[in-house]
Amino acid sequence: MATSTETQIINHDLRVVNGGTLYMPPWEAGNDKWGSLAVPSIYLSATTQSYPTGTIYRHGMRTFVYTLTDPTYFGQKGTGDGSINAGYIAESASEMQIETNKVISGAAGAQTLVINMTTVAVNAYAGGFIGIKMGVGDRQTAGRSSMYQIVSNTVNDGSGHSTFTIDGALVIALTTADDCVITEHPYAVVRSPFTGPYGMAMGVYLQQSYASRYCWVQTGGPCNFIPINASYQGAAAHEHIGYAVGGTFQTSEGTTDTTPGGAFSSTGMQRIGEQYASTNIGGAEGSPTDTTISPAIFLKIFN
Repeated sequence: MATSTETQIINHDLRVVNGGTLYMPPWEAGNDKWGSLAVPSIYLSATTQSYPTGTIYRHGMRTFVYTLTDPTYFGQKGTGDGSINAGYIAESASEMQIETNKVISGAAGAQTLVINMTTVAVNAYAGGFIGIKMGVGDRQTAGRSSMYQIVSNTVNDGSGHSTFTIDGALVIALTTADDCVITEHPYAVVRSPFTGPYGMAMGVYLQQSYASRYCWVQTGGPCNFIPINASYQGAAAHEHIGYAVGGTFQTSEGTTDTTPGGAFSSTGMQRIGEQYASTNIGGAEGSPTDTTISPAIFLKIFN
C-alpha cells in the first residue's frame, strides 16, 4: 500500500476488452491495488480489495464505480440483517468538514497547506476535495475561491495542525482569515442505513452485498431499480422517493408526517435517471399493471 505523501504518477494504457475499459483514479495516499487492470467481475462483491476505490469501469453504455460498503450503516430497511439486495441505492458515507478561519498557512506556488484540525486520521481525506474561500479580495482576485483534490493529509502534529497535500499549486498565499470545506472521496465508502434518511445517491447495487465488502455500483446507463411506492407523503419514515411507478408522483421528505402530498415535489430530491416510456412497465404513456417489478431506467448519476 502506498503511504508516501508525495504524488506517485501511475501510468497505464487504456485498453478496450469486449467493450469495457478500466480507468484508474488519480493517485492518493492510503489507497491500494494501483495498476490492477484485470477485467472486473461487476456482479460479485468480495472481502478483499481488487482495485483502488474510485476506479471507473465503462462497459458499453453502462458505467460502474468501485467502492467499499460501510461496516456499520449497511442493510436493507426493515430487515436489519446487514445485507442489501441488487437494485437498491447506495449513498455516500463521505463526511464534510467546514473549517472557518482555520487555514494556518499556504504559500503561493506550494502544493501543501496547513489547517487547524485537531482530530483527523492520516489520509482520512486523501482522494477527497478541499474548497478554499479567501477572507479578503473580490470576485476578480485570482484563486480566491478554488477547489483542489487532496493527495494526502497528516495527523495532528501536536499543536492542532494537519498538513494537506493537494493536486496543484496554490495560486496565491493563504492566511488565517481563509475558510475551507473538506470532503472525503464520495466513493471511498458507501452505505445503506437500516434507519434514518438516505442521503446523496451514488449508485445502484448489482448484487446482494453485505457490510465491509468491496463491490461495483452502477452509476450510469440502462439499469433496473427497486422503486418505492407511497400513497401519501410520509407513508414510511425517512423514505426518499425517486419516482412512483403508478399514480400521482409524490415525494416523502424523510418525516413521519402523514399529510397527503397534493402533487409532485422536487424539494430534497436528487434526480438520478429516467424511466423507460413503456406501457408494459407503466411508463409515461401507460398505466402499470404490476407495481412489484423492478422497472428499467436510464441511470444518470455519473456517466
